[in-house]
Order: sequence, then C-alpha cells, then structure tokens
Amino acid sequence: MSANIRGTLVLDFKRFLTHLGQDPAKVFSAAGYPLESALDRDTRVPVEVPTALLETAARMLDMPDFGLRLAEFRQMPDLGPVALFLREKETLGDVLETIAQAFHLHSNALYLTNIDMGDTIVHAIELLTTDHRLSRQSAEMIVAGVREMFRWILGPDWRPAGILFRHARVLPERTYLAHFGQVPEFEQEYNAIVLERADLSLSLKRAAPAFDKDARAILADVQSAPEVFLYRVRQLIVLTLGQGEARADRIAGLLGIDRRTLHRRLSREGLTFSGLLHDVRREFAQQYVVSTDRSMAEIALLVGFESPAVFSRWYRDAMGQTPRDSRAAARAGA
Repeated sequence: MSANIRGTLVLDFKRFLTHLGQDPAKVFSAAGYPLESALDRDTRVPVEVPTALLETAARMLDMPDFGLRLAEFRQMPDLGPVALFLREKETLGDVLETIAQAFHLHSNALYLTNIDMGDTIVHAIELLTTDHRLSRQSAEMIVAGVREMFRWILGPDWRPAGILFRHARVLPERTYLAHFGQVPEFEQEYNAIVLERADLSLSLKRAAPAFDKDARAILADVQSAPEVFLYRVRQLIVLTLGQGEARADRIAGLLGIDRRTLHRRLSREGLTFSGLLHDVRREFAQQYVVSTDRSMAEIALLVGFESPAVFSRWYRDAMGQTPRDSRAAARAGA
C-alpha cells in the first residue's frame, strides 16, 4: 500500500490559499496536482501530494513559514475516524495511547510514538514517504498541527515542555516564538512534542459524548487488519532504530509474538522485515544527511550502524552516492 493521507489536508490547503487571496489552481498546477482532484475529505491521496503542495506554496508565495501558518489556520485537524476513538477518553495519556494505535486510519505515512524519558514523554511524530523526500514544511506543519490538537483537547493555555525537530534551524527564532511561544530545539533525534509526565493525567477540556456503536465496530476490526499490522511494525522500527534495537526479535517481542510469526505474517503480504527496515533506514538516513550538519559518525548511530564506514557503504549502495556527496549536492541546490 502506498504512503497516503486522507484528502482533508489537501482541501484545507485549498481553503487556506483562498483565505490568503491566492489562486489555488496556480499552486496546485505548479505542484503537479490538478485542483479538480481535490474533491473529497476521505479520499486517500499519496502523501507526496501535500508535501509537494507545501513546498511549492512556500516558494511561490515567498512564505518560508507556510507550513506553520497552515497549521494555525486549520487549528484542530480533521482526523476523521480517529476522532471517534478520542471521544471516550478522559485524560491526555489515554489520548496519546489511542493516537499511537489508531492514527493509520488518518494516514499510514505518519507514525506517532510515545517514548518514556522518565520525567518527560517524547511524543515523536515522523513522516515516512515512498520516495524518501525530506520536507521541512511538512515536518513543521505536522508538529504544529499536533500541538494544535493538544491545545484543542486541553485548552488554549496549555503549552508543551519542548518542541523538537530533526532538521537544522532555518527560520529566525522570532518566527518560531510567534508561532509556538517558544523556540524549538533543532537537529534532534526526533520530530516531537515533549510533555511533562504530569501532563498525562490532565483531564480533557472537550466534552466527550458517549462512545457510539459505529466507533465500537471500527475498534473491533481495526487491530486485525493486515495493513494495521504492517503499520505497527514500521512504527516500532521508527521507535527502536536510533536505539540500535531495530531487530526482528526485538520488534516481535514488542508485538507480543515470536520472530517466526513476525516473518510469516510479513511474508503473507509479500514483505520481509529486512525490506521494511531498509526503507525506514533510508528515510531517516537521507533526512539526517541532507537536512542537518550532524557528523557521519553520529548519523550512523542514529540509523543503527556502529561503524561510519559500514554506514557509508550502505548509503552508497542505497542512494547511489556517498553521504558526503549527497550532502554536497543538497547544499549546492539549496
């Protein structure tokens, strides 16, 4: 299955351009996506579509914080079926756990994972695409959008303990202060929102009507679908990659199954664990190399290699050029 997202984001993008007094057709055309294709909120579109639209609009409108502005315009994102699961939750901790399990109903390209760091919880928010493209606009729009969701749930006065981005800082600090009320940390291991542990027990501010029968029916089926299993495997690879623990036996254990069952279930879908690991590793390796100034030794560890030399050989085989050449080409084209 291709990496996709519900069409609601594309329609909101169109509304925002109109709000800005711009002609959506021009931006859509420049991004290679016909405006007439943006018809339905629940139609699945390739995740590369909104990524291209964001980068194209930022360039055409000379608006380097376009993604951040779009998130503020949208406020609480339309999560469609995922919202059904949130309606019965009482605390933010319940919401975080539910989102991690059900977000594939909104997009199978976004992986939201909760990482316990002791006093804080890192709510990691990662975008994986089929062509491994980096999009700063997308990363900033998504993280800002999740923050808007938390503010909608907890009230407008809530603010996170921190905001993390894997890319290097591009915009002035004052721009981030205007959007977030704080300056994010850059060149971090995750795109994430950091929460205080006490935040998990915060009660939701939005009244939650009774959990209806439609939501119960979805919940009963959702965890058994093959695409959900694949989403969960990728999600756990994302979580464990930088810890050097993205191994089949480790992922199987986290799923509560043995390694043979993991391989068998992936084989049914024509996939292998090594293939999934390779795809996730390619995504993050390219993003670290192209969008940060991290050393190759540090990047090697972040994508699960103990040796920079082994990482460099793997990268050359996967990308067709060395990581240093890839970084130089990106800088030259910036």
